[in-house]
Amino acid sequence: MHFCFLFTLMLKVVISSAQSYYFQNYQVDDGLLHNTVTAIAQDYRGFIWIGTKGGLNRFDGYYFRDFSITEKLSGENSITVLREDKKRVLWIGTLNGLFFLNADSEKVQRLTLPLGYVGSIACDKNNNLWVTSNGKVYHYQPSTGKYFDTKIGGSSTEVDRNGLLWIGTHQGVLKTLETGNRNTNLNNLQTTFRTNVRWPITRILPTREFVLMATTHGLYKYNLKDGSTKALLTKNADGTDVYVRDLKILSNGECWLATERGIYIYNLTQDSYKNIQHKTGDYYSLSDNAVYCLIQDERKGIWAGTFFGGVNHLSTENNAFEKYFPTNLKNSISGKAVREICGDKDGYVWLGTEDAGINKFDPKTKSFTRFSGVGRTSDLSYPNIHGLLVQNDQIFAGPFLQGLEILNRQTGKLYKRFNNIIRPRSHIKAFVMSIAKTKNGQILVGTTGAGLFSYLPKAQKLVPVPQIPQNSYVYVIAEDHEGTIYTGSLGNGAFFFNPKTKRYGSIRFKDESDPKSMENMIQGIYEDKQQILWFCTEGGGLIRVAKDRKTFKRFGTKTGFPTNNVFRILEDDHQNLWISSLKGLICFNTKTEKFKVYSKANGLLTDQFNYNSAYKDQYGKMYFGSVKGLIAFHPDSLRKQTPTPPIYITSLHISSNSAAENTGQTQKPILATDSIVLNYNQSTFDVEFAALDYAAPDLIRYQYRMLGLNKQWTQINSNRKAYFTNLAPGKYQFAIKARSNIGLWQTPEKVLFIKILPPFYKSTAAYILYGILLISLTSLIIYFYHRSIEIKNQRKHQLFALNKEKEIYHSKIEFFTNIAHEIQTPLTLVKGPIDWALNKVNDPTTVERNLELVKKNIQRLITLTTQMLDFRKTEEYNFALNFEKVNINKLIIDQVEIFSLELSKQQLQLNLTLPKRTLHAWVDNEACTKIMSNLLSNAVKYAGSYINISMKVCNAEGKRNVVIRIENDGEMIDAEHQQKIFEPFYRVNHQKSIPGSGIGLALAKHLAEMHHGKLILIQNDEINIFELTIPINQEVKLDLS
Repeated sequence: MHFCFLFTLMLKVVISSAQSYYFQNYQVDDGLLHNTVTAIAQDYRGFIWIGTKGGLNRFDGYYFRDFSITEKLSGENSITVLREDKKRVLWIGTLNGLFFLNADSEKVQRLTLPLGYVGSIACDKNNNLWVTSNGKVYHYQPSTGKYFDTKIGGSSTEVDRNGLLWIGTHQGVLKTLETGNRNTNLNNLQTTFRTNVRWPITRILPTREFVLMATTHGLYKYNLKDGSTKALLTKNADGTDVYVRDLKILSNGECWLATERGIYIYNLTQDSYKNIQHKTGDYYSLSDNAVYCLIQDERKGIWAGTFFGGVNHLSTENNAFEKYFPTNLKNSISGKAVREICGDKDGYVWLGTEDAGINKFDPKTKSFTRFSGVGRTSDLSYPNIHGLLVQNDQIFAGPFLQGLEILNRQTGKLYKRFNNIIRPRSHIKAFVMSIAKTKNGQILVGTTGAGLFSYLPKAQKLVPVPQIPQNSYVYVIAEDHEGTIYTGSLGNGAFFFNPKTKRYGSIRFKDESDPKSMENMIQGIYEDKQQILWFCTEGGGLIRVAKDRKTFKRFGTKTGFPTNNVFRILEDDHQNLWISSLKGLICFNTKTEKFKVYSKANGLLTDQFNYNSAYKDQYGKMYFGSVKGLIAFHPDSLRKQTPTPPIYITSLHISSNSAAENTGQTQKPILATDSIVLNYNQSTFDVEFAALDYAAPDLIRYQYRMLGLNKQWTQINSNRKAYFTNLAPGKYQFAIKARSNIGLWQTPEKVLFIKILPPFYKSTAAYILYGILLISLTSLIIYFYHRSIEIKNQRKHQLFALNKEKEIYHSKIEFFTNIAHEIQTPLTLVKGPIDWALNKVNDPTTVERNLELVKKNIQRLITLTTQMLDFRKTEEYNFALNFEKVNINKLIIDQVEIFSLELSKQQLQLNLTLPKRTLHAWVDNEACTKIMSNLLSNAVKYAGSYINISMKVCNAEGKRNVVIRIENDGEMIDAEHQQKIFEPFYRVNHQKSIPGSGIGLALAKHLAEMHHGKLILIQNDEINIFELTIPINQEVKLDLS
């Protein structure tokens, strides 16, 4: 193949280019393992991996986490190359072999290959690795673990878009290999860059049309169409060879080269380049000229690793602010405290500083011309400038305490000096605080305590403006659309006058409702495109005055501003006011009243700006002065939309233990999981998180909440940790989100599900065990309780049975005793009449009467035996009733007649009260007779002097009942015995002397209940009352008629 060498030696090196580059530098003091950075990579999550001579770091914008290799072999922690493959595995080349990061454990592990120094790693479409080590190319298949030596010499490898492997050698030879074909097809493309000289190729960058080759002697381009080779950049400015260690083509088409003399930016279209190098005293410049590696991250930021200066980050987001501050270079600004800024007709920007005189700035060359000569009468009298205006070829300046001075714009020499500005009614000199030119060309000069003056060019003198109080301090001068002049004062609000209408007056901003409020110093006045006046104050915030110039609204810390001390205002083309303040640059939208605050972290020199220091040129570019220099920017450059960074939970620290990326009951890293399980003794922890925005990480605003603990979002401004103490066992959801401090982006929520296990004694298993034990214990207690009760009941039953047997025995004895008494009585009664009859045999009448008595007593014996049999039948429910219609009146009268003799013997009075109308009822005649017989027998036995018998009819529960009462005045039955009187064989103690069996009342009660009635003893304190209630009609009727 034909090789062509083209050397382009007519390129112009531009050491100080028009575009400025501002780097953020990170070194060992910031947490980096080593200041020699040899490899950088960004993984699929967005983290930056930095390989150094001392090990491997992962950077999240805040913290450098150490991923050093734990093996103690020489050179294994000296990283040479980093590459993430298509399966998101990070491969790490070192001086002593190849390693990879285990995603499950986040530990760096060695690949057991016989490799030494690893110079490059390339990954093809099949996720196979092509590694250069000790001058050879090795092929490794991660899926199978197989590797082989290709026998190809090489110093660097790279795979192009088509899957073709490009190999650069130490002899400057290019080789290609079809990675999809196992039969190695080599195609040597050898080019001699110098006669008989072959330079080692350090990096290869193939494109569709050409291949860029970084070598130890410059940058070369190999043309794929014609096979020619062109030397793009070979010599440094001092004639030495350009040693290129790395190269990257950025998204804007620029080719960035990492060299021993800083970074070269090569424009492949224009064949031009510029060189970025370290500048002594410039802390925004590259930290070291020996640059070893370069990458561009997903947010288009540039990362550069250097040999002595750590890693440098260039953010395109924060590069919009041009920064000018004093350095050792001759064309830099002379002072830091920039106070006055104005422009001239030629496009130059003039600066008045408070520490180094006047500077002229050329926006095209970014260079400064200094006018700071002091000492001679023809020079500027003092380097502290208050008030500056450039008019034609004259410079109007107000040196501190020196009045007004007019200088020649070309030479800087003094033209005219006014140093006799005297305060009214005083011998004290006033000095200039502000200078402005009106629309009609009038030059106005504001002073400290001497009011406002007008400069008359022809007469070359200053004359007071009478409409403004001559003892006022004029800090600022402004003009509105009507030609009205406004001046800002110290403690007296603002004064105004209109030269045409002769109208003048003042505007006060004191809060009349607050007696302690004071007028603030007016530091800036601006009329926007909507003809609204805005006043900047010291301590009073920003004040908006309506078109009627009567009503105003104040904006300050109460409305969210970072400070109440604001200085000057400029307006862009989008209804935004750019306001310099004591705490940053405020971008305020006049329509929505929303604002953003830019700070040092966003690219400013400092957060503190200076008085009366703002200027906007004809192209819309804005300049603001601060206490550390000058910034310049175009507002449109800050309107770029930036992608939303990912947000991650980076670690979880348990109590006082070390960082626990693998914690709880999960073995996955905290980055690789969305849930975690903690033990009960791990309930005190903190969660650390990061949104991967490397431009201004300190200005990211975070909010978090822990659902399950509270629902409110907690704002975090400085710390990136959320702390939780002694959380109760349960399930929680930790959510975190972030937003840019200037509203460029807001992340979605990142959620981590957290489960805190209870201690075993509070776990579900423990509660189940407790339940089993409780149930077992309860069952055991119940068993023993029932067993105890059973034993007690057995004993009680045995005792009861024994007592019952005794009771039955005694009852039987008593029963038979009573029966003997009962039988004895009629037998005695029988014996008497028989004896009488034997003695009176001859008296038939007497014998007949006595035999009748014998008959009655014999009948009594039969009745007793019948009662005994009837009671047995009723107890065993074998006694059947035969209902019939019975004359109750007659039944009662017949029973009374039977007991007439006993009543007479015992001299008892019987009172019988029956209804006049005969009462019939459906009853068992024999049963009712027995009931009445027993009740009368009982009454006759125990009555004292009288017995009352009454009968009536009552209605109850829808039925008609016969109610029969039998009363006697015998000894009262107390409450203790009233419930037992109807029990079989039961007799009251005091009644035991009276003959009886104890079954009469029990039989009568049973027979009453068999009639669906009742027999009760009514409680009464004077007499014993037995009441018999029987329904007149029964459900079953038997009609015998």
